[in-house]
Amino acid sequence: MNDTTVPKKKQLTIPLELTESQHLLCTLSINGKPARLLVDTGASNSCIAVSKKNDFNLTQEAEELPLTAAGKEKIKAYNTTESTLKFEVHALGTVNFILIDMGTINDALEENGSVSIDGILGGDVLIANNAKINYKKLSLKLDSKDD
Repeated sequence: MNDTTVPKKKQLTIPLELTESQHLLCTLSINGKPARLLVDTGASNSCIAVSKKNDFNLTQEAEELPLTAAGKEKIKAYNTTESTLKFEVHALGTVNFILIDMGTINDALEENGSVSIDGILGGDVLIANNAKINYKKLSLKLDSKDD
């Protein structure tokens, strides 16, 4: 009998913080720098505040992206070249973040007693890493991309 089982990927358990406004936050590193990210299962793409572009050594692509926020409001957005995303020393893959103005988001979080964020961890990363959120334990499990 031929055994063709695929080895299981290592799952990383990332602690989550529940904010006063009931949002979930995690801390990951982008290009080696710590980033506070809001976990958003409804966001298609992971985003970083355009004001934090230099903090994370992100390279902005020249062409503006057509992007609509949760309503019908059009917002300026730019893709970035690939960046490394890690939890501690474990690779979560490379990500092309979307740069957006997060001023309104951070203002709303702060008005509700929460801390400001550097960006949003969206569906692109959550799906690619087989995400599982445990609300009772306040943890996020993601597949590691380590070899």
